[in-house]
Amino acid sequence: MSETKVVQTEVPFKVYESFRKMARDKKMSLRVALRRAIERWVEEEYDWSKDPVVLSKPLDGKIKTSVEMLDELLYKEHRR
Repeated sequence: MSETKVVQTEVPFKVYESFRKMARDKKMSLRVALRRAIERWVEEEYDWSKDPVVLSKPLDGKIKTSVEMLDELLYKEHRR
């Protein structure tokens, strides 16, 4: 199970009403709309240059693959 955190804040009433209307127009609950808004903001603002995954060195390429082999694995269902 992944960890979660409940967040709560105050926003101006006009901002809340606009957000609520946008969520309703997209047939989303406020909870889902807020979660998506937070996730999108993190994706846009996160400094990937300091991320450990980005900074890690590539693995030693002991497994040789070819483009043709990868295409076969990825697309074989679509070629039938």
